[in-house]
Amino acid sequence: MSSRAVRTRSLVRAGLVGTLAGGLSVALLAAPADAASTPPPAARPFAVGVYHTAAVLPDGTVRAWGENDDGQLGDNTLTGRSAPVTVKAPNGSGALTGIVAVGTASRTTFAVHRDGRVFGWGENNEGQVGDGTRTKRRLPVTVTGPGGTGLLRDIVAISGGYEFAVALRADGTVWAWGDNADGQLGDGTTTDSTVPVQVKGPGGVGHLTRVVAIAGAVDGYHVVALRADGTVWAWGDNTEGQLGAGDMASSSVPVQVKGAAGTGYLTGVVEVAAGESFSMGRRADGSVWTWGHNGNGQLGDGTRIGSLVPVRVNGLARATAIGAGTRHALAVLADRTVRAWGNNGDGQLGDGSSDDAVAPVRVRGLNARAGVVAVNGGRRHSVSVAADGTIRSWGENYEGQLGDGTEYDSTAPVAARDLDPAGLPALRVMTRPKITGKKKVGKRLTAFAGTWRPAPVTVRYQWLRAGKPIPKATKSTYKLKVKDARKKLAVRVSATRPGYPAGTATSAAVKVKPRR
Repeated sequence: MSSRAVRTRSLVRAGLVGTLAGGLSVALLAAPADAASTPPPAARPFAVGVYHTAAVLPDGTVRAWGENDDGQLGDNTLTGRSAPVTVKAPNGSGALTGIVAVGTASRTTFAVHRDGRVFGWGENNEGQVGDGTRTKRRLPVTVTGPGGTGLLRDIVAISGGYEFAVALRADGTVWAWGDNADGQLGDGTTTDSTVPVQVKGPGGVGHLTRVVAIAGAVDGYHVVALRADGTVWAWGDNTEGQLGAGDMASSSVPVQVKGAAGTGYLTGVVEVAAGESFSMGRRADGSVWTWGHNGNGQLGDGTRIGSLVPVRVNGLARATAIGAGTRHALAVLADRTVRAWGNNGDGQLGDGSSDDAVAPVRVRGLNARAGVVAVNGGRRHSVSVAADGTIRSWGENYEGQLGDGTEYDSTAPVAARDLDPAGLPALRVMTRPKITGKKKVGKRLTAFAGTWRPAPVTVRYQWLRAGKPIPKATKSTYKLKVKDARKKLAVRVSATRPGYPAGTATSAAVKVKPRR
């Protein structure tokens, strides 16, 4: 339900953490050098709440959309939005800036500043904003430091569950605040806290250290953490076995997730995620493991039988990213296609149906060309982010959480609107494309793409004959054919750059001479 990493300063320097698109973090552990164990390219950081989504733009501002009953969109209103709006600065003037990652609790949003401070806004009835109060916040406020003194600093990842938040510091320690009825703050108590408290170590001895990734449960009351050695630890509610410890005893301190069939412990994990009452881990070999509640098939093992220890998801090979919704799960494969399984009552699996799936199904409309690198889910919708920053969502949309400007549900991915950074212009052609070479049948023409601002850009070519596209003529060079004689040819150039709207420009037309 939330963004689970940010710029990781000292952890990156120590070689412990890599950052993925969407805020998901993975440990850089010793693993085979293949697509399943190599983090995909970074893209737009994002986070998914139960009914809203937030994303960081290249200029360090934040856009949010969906439900806003508690101010979780941060625009100083309580008005829901079906298209992205800019999160305002704490004083309500201008935009919040300098942000490198976002995270969510159920109806609360967080942003991590490049200096390691954390801002929070939205629902705060359990102190989940972390500012020492229980006052609803429609604008960002800074999260208070431990004991209510100063500010929380050096944060590199933030996540959350239902009315609580959890954050990872650069030193590998974990801090949490908000509701604690099930021990989800991990401090050895069940006492709520409106300011950060430190997560204890196993057995309540010392404190948990060397953590490289965290995942708060979407809509739930537990946390899953990944340590640098590839082991997985969890705490909080365990009524469905979501802690993976082989029992159903909730725990207010971390317990280690067991291995398959309850033998030994789960190891070699590089990414974690958590839904309402289930948890997920992706191993370096690309396999995906799940445990906990399975009433909707969210464990993906072909059954609806829950498990107190990890089971392997059926039919997934070489997964490169995972994500969890309330009762459904998602994975990106090495070929950049997306699979989903579990609850599908509102089309959140993206396969064109509303039928639950007990094993992975392919999300329609997200092929390799879509370039997906990260996925995540809310209560009844799913979100993907591509390497170029494009965000697509599918599923329930009555709060506008798909961001496409409508409130219509969709069983197939739709693109979020208006995610162009404030103050950054669309790509503009500064020098028009042109054509060089002998304009005669049998000769070869070469297209010059022109110059674009801001550079650099990726360009594509389409040759035109009498204004109409020439099939398969999509390279920078084109050999003139007999059918081109006495026709006017031009080339259309399309320029793209992550975070910017695409630009197009067409060269002046040239007339082709016949062969003599």
